[in-house]
Amino acid sequence: MLGARPAGVWQKARRHALPIEDKESWRWINGYQAVAAVQRRDPHIQLVSVADREADICELFEEALREPDSAKLLVRAKHNRKLQAEQERLFETIHAKPIAGYQSVQLPRQHNRAKREDKLAIRFASVTLCPPKTRSGLANVEVQMVLAQEVDAPEGAEPIESALLTTAAAGSFEQACEKVARYTQALMTQIAQTAVCYRHHSVDQRLSRWRLSTADRLPEGELVMTEELVADLLGVRRESVTKAARRLRDAGYIRYRRGHISILDRIGLKTCACECFGVVKKELGRLLLPLLPLAGGEAAVVSQHVA
Repeated sequence: MLGARPAGVWQKARRHALPIEDKESWRWINGYQAVAAVQRRDPHIQLVSVADREADICELFEEALREPDSAKLLVRAKHNRKLQAEQERLFETIHAKPIAGYQSVQLPRQHNRAKREDKLAIRFASVTLCPPKTRSGLANVEVQMVLAQEVDAPEGAEPIESALLTTAAAGSFEQACEKVARYTQALMTQIAQTAVCYRHHSVDQRLSRWRLSTADRLPEGELVMTEELVADLLGVRRESVTKAARRLRDAGYIRYRRGHISILDRIGLKTCACECFGVVKKELGRLLLPLLPLAGGEAAVVSQHVA
């Protein structure tokens, strides 16, 4: 029984002993590898793989740093890891860094939170993460960390705080703000909208929305991905993905064979997709449009430096 203490200890030890390929965490590496494969085919664009806290695993960062010109990685930090040559751990170290400046962001309305504009204090640092003792075969990885903390939160509201780890450049205030503005809020929007989508919309609608979203982000004619991974992303069984894909194929919206999906009729596919596709796309456009290009390809954001 898992409720018994000895059994629980045994289950935990057994889980740590498994190779990463046999763990649920492998899906994050598999997903990143799919993005990296597209990056190699089109080096003229810079792809960034964004993931929530469940993807904070050392093996994923090691994979992302294997090739310097590969797709970048941006993950919300979950573990208070040990750092190389530091007495304090990860979270204590980044909180001790001086505030580099402030950034204003608009948080969308949610069921338990009104829409509001917030002021975030931005800290950033380069950190070298040490692997956990159970993964002694892994090397230390050097990444960039950005911490965004809400200043003067409304009375009774929980302050917003996001700690991000990235393999992309974040060595200046502007670069740190770009990570917060471009990816953090966009990820929160997608997570919130996806939760609603899972509850209220059919598999056909979800699959249509997901394929349209991937087409906007990855300009490839055909997407190669296992049905098991698509099922994980949509929160359904693999058999449900197969049936939905066949129905969309029979309607003439997509070309489908096992592990390969390409769009034939984008307008028709949009009529089948749920409204979540338009909601997320509109929010991403709102977040990205205010960022104006500067010389050298950096991004300007509405922000305030600390003198």
